[in-house]
Amino acid sequence: RKSSRPNDFKWTRATSVDISKDGNWTAHSFVFTKDLHLTVTSPHIMIIWKDNESYMVRADKVQVGDKMVVNENVREVQSIQTYMITTKVDFA
Repeated sequence: RKSSRPNDFKWTRATSVDISKDGNWTAHSFVFTKDLHLTVTSPHIMIIWKDNESYMVRADKVQVGDKMVVNENVREVQSIQTYMITTKVDFA
């Protein structure tokens, strides 16, 4: 079911956490208002909001101006910083 309200979602819980080292991954840091930021790797699926509709996109497809729910509030992506990382954490 596709939600039409930004705060109408379900939480999920990670049951496994793996740390991967000595890799080479592209990371994207999304900067929002109020000095909030979120960093993920390119294949991570993000939920963005356009015209009161939710869309699932890869992190490397998010654009400045897209809206996401952060701390239960809809916030606009102010800037995106892309860089390489050698360590990442995977949640499953």
